[in-house]
Amino acid sequence: MTTPIFYTFPLTINRNLTCIHCNSNNCERYLYGLEEGNYIFCSSCEQQWPDEADNSFGQLERERDRFWDDHSEVIKMALESFTTINSFGKKKINYKKFIPELLEFFEDNCKMLEDSEIQKLDLTFSISNEGVDLVDYYLTDYRGRF
Repeated sequence: MTTPIFYTFPLTINRNLTCIHCNSNNCERYLYGLEEGNYIFCSSCEQQWPDEADNSFGQLERERDRFWDDHSEVIKMALESFTTINSFGKKKINYKKFIPELLEFFEDNCKMLEDSEIQKLDLTFSISNEGVDLVDYYLTDYRGRF
């Protein structure tokens, strides 16, 4: 029996990027190199520039994983309250109710979101139905075996 060495909470941090050269929203963040850090590239004007929020955004990504470690039991109980099982034993999760409450719980309890540098970023958070299924599998089926 082996356990995963590292599990990443499948909550996605979405950052709306606007080009500093042409004001386009057609921008992406990418890793330029390990020593250089992350850059932002605009597909509209084909300009790139260093991501000045690189350290803060990286810290937020790490905080998301710590959040998972710190709150996994609360998330498990909440998920159980939004899960029903039919007479044949098939699970059904109410994603429409669980996902907004999970995102609100994250926003209310993630300490890093109080950071002034993070507050300057245009962030939204999301998790897919498949991400919720992964959380459910990890918390109930996988972790329960060890």
